[in-house]
Amino acid sequence: IRTPKGQFRLLVIHPFHPTGKRRARSQRYLMDVLLKHPELFKGPTLLVGDFNATPWNAQYRRITRAFPLQSAMQGYSPTGSF
Repeated sequence: IRTPKGQFRLLVIHPFHPTGKRRARSQRYLMDVLLKHPELFKGPTLLVGDFNATPWNAQYRRITRAFPLQSAMQGYSPTGSF
């Protein structure tokens, strides 16, 4: 996306919630795509979405360790969907 202050990449993710083997596999696959393609995070990048994962989910933790992300949930307790 180009703005008057420069350009940035917008990545949006919203995997299935991991209920059942097939959906859990799909969720892991989408998160693994981010990990396997670090070039997606070169330069200014905004990653948004509902990961359908808790902060202690293994793939989510690997993503937050691999890339310098700032969580919008920082300072808030995780809550369930309604």
